[in-house]
Amino acid sequence: MHHATINGEARTNNTCEGFHNSLNYLLGSKNPSLWTFIECLRKAERKQFFFLQQLCSGSQPPPPKKKYRDYDIRLRSVVSTYDGVDLLEYLKNVASNLSFYN
Repeated sequence: MHHATINGEARTNNTCEGFHNSLNYLLGSKNPSLWTFIECLRKAERKQFFFLQQLCSGSQPPPPKKKYRDYDIRLRSVVSTYDGVDLLEYLKNVASNLSFYN
């Protein structure tokens, strides 16, 4: 987690959760028929393929919201002090940042 934060990499599985939410939205019900499910997967595949084609052609993905960018900057600042701070102080700083985020 430390290296992912310092390097600006994903720290969660939010992309998977986002895909799952969009799939649930496309399905429209808790118990779809097999054919509805297959059609939904086809739509999701087309959507992801279109997005991938845009990225491959040079388009940039949409930027994260400002509150998430600010949060990442604050967290990266706290995490970068890991080696120079007492462990309890470090954990308090991380916890403070998390409570500030919510």
